[in-house]
Amino acid sequence: MTRQRDDRGFALVWISMLMVVLVMMAAFVVDVGNWYLTASRAQNAADAAALGGAVFMPGDRSGARAEALALAAGHGYAASEVRVEAGARSNQLRVTVTREVGNFFAGIIGLDATSITRDAIAEFEGPVPMGSPEAFLGDDPEVGNSPDFWLNVASQRNATGNGDRYHAGLCRPNSGCQTAVGGVTNASYSRDGYFFVVDVTAPQAGRDLVVQAFDPGFHEVGDTCGAGNLTTIYGATAEVTALTNTLRAAVGAYPTDVPAGWYTGAESRYQRSGSDWCSGDWRAGATTGGGGAITTTFVIRAPDETVWTDADNPVISTGTCAPRQFPGRDLAWMEANGGIWGKLTPSLGGTEWQVTFPSGSWRPTLANSFRRWVTLCTIPAESVQTGQYVLQVRTNAPLGSPLTEAPVDTWGHNRFSLRAGFGTPGAAGFATGVRMYANGRLPIYANTTGTDTTFHLARVLPGSDNRTLALTLWDISDGGSGGSMRILPPPDSGLTQFSGCTFDKVGGTWSTNGSNCSISFSAGALNEAMVTVSVPIPDDYDCDEGSPTGCWVTVHAPFSGPVNDTTTWSAEMNGDPVRLVE
Repeated sequence: MTRQRDDRGFALVWISMLMVVLVMMAAFVVDVGNWYLTASRAQNAADAAALGGAVFMPGDRSGARAEALALAAGHGYAASEVRVEAGARSNQLRVTVTREVGNFFAGIIGLDATSITRDAIAEFEGPVPMGSPEAFLGDDPEVGNSPDFWLNVASQRNATGNGDRYHAGLCRPNSGCQTAVGGVTNASYSRDGYFFVVDVTAPQAGRDLVVQAFDPGFHEVGDTCGAGNLTTIYGATAEVTALTNTLRAAVGAYPTDVPAGWYTGAESRYQRSGSDWCSGDWRAGATTGGGGAITTTFVIRAPDETVWTDADNPVISTGTCAPRQFPGRDLAWMEANGGIWGKLTPSLGGTEWQVTFPSGSWRPTLANSFRRWVTLCTIPAESVQTGQYVLQVRTNAPLGSPLTEAPVDTWGHNRFSLRAGFGTPGAAGFATGVRMYANGRLPIYANTTGTDTTFHLARVLPGSDNRTLALTLWDISDGGSGGSMRILPPPDSGLTQFSGCTFDKVGGTWSTNGSNCSISFSAGALNEAMVTVSVPIPDDYDCDEGSPTGCWVTVHAPFSGPVNDTTTWSAEMNGDPVRLVE
């Protein structure tokens, strides 16, 4: 009997000990399950916040932080529970979410609360910058900057076969054109025109931001300034000095809005073919008829929070920065009344030197806009923002309605250059803290004889390793000579060449070399042809993104003879533009 009572006592002790173990196991199961649930929710919040905030990087860190905090709050996390900081690269954002959770049963063993932390890193790959790491885009004959190309914009009455893929309104004849919509048959037509970026990285105290265009209006002089009876336009070279002196004497001073020194070097600035000043405005295959030469519209848009799209940036419209329009001048206008010198010489009845109509207003005239830098926009120093200003260029806005898009029955290819900076153009420090480039699409025109140049194609940042740079080249050889193009890695990448490139085309003939990423073609062989190049970015790719000129993929393009070629290039990195990387 006594032994039985002892066994019962032992069983009771054993069961009590087992209950403690079971309670601890229950605590572990319940509390660990809660930890996992809390961690999953924290990870979801961190992922969403990082993805949403990354699209503001690298230009708007405060906007990135605000968006990340707002998204985390939507997942139930207070700002005190969220840390937002830049990632290892300028286009990355790291978000860390931390929450203290009370324990249900673990408190029995002294573990009252557990801290759960999860983080995420996202990066944003916006439109690929193209064309220039500098504060200018295109040739600048005044100061000698010569990347050997001009920018180009066409009209609705021009066909894509002449080089402008996105703003020429008509597809090439006999190519299965779609049904015309508002007079447009080009399926790739962009009604917004082209977008260029004025990227302000460091505003300068006390200095205004200035945005300018060279020869912004269409003046029909021919691709190489040698078409038609251009002696009538320019006058004989021997007449130039005499006529400019006549104008100087008649006026007695430089006309209003004509820069000091306007007459200096006029004989070189206004010469015809072979001149560095020839930007080559031309009809370029426009259809017959039409309502005359194109009006080119320039619209400056302020930085905004949606850096992935440009069309919604707010238009700036102030007394010193408002949309500008430049009416085109056709060949008949250029030749009339004694050509250029007749328009600039009072003794011949010219009025183009009188540039204030009425007093105090500005209008584009031959004197102040033909082969001249024209200020499109001045933003006072105290109003300059860090970020990406957008310059929109289009030809489908009727004269007098710069913000209206409508079918416009005009023709022409207008060629021009762009630059931006602080204070006085040409002065020391003007180009410091600002860059200008094309956003994803680069429309260019080259008219240099026997050029052998290396120019900037696209900026590819670190973190692009094991991805593919996709290039589309439209109509790259309708000029007068054969040539080749080789796509080269940035000089600061440490790579000597890209390899494993693949090529495809629609139309035309060529030879390709994937091992060094090059193509060769004869004159006209790729006229009206679409060329695509896929450039694998190797896993050891790196570059100096902190340098304004760092990370730029370049193109080496030698040509054997005369070139007068309009072409449109576009670039993008494959994959999602915003993605989690950790």
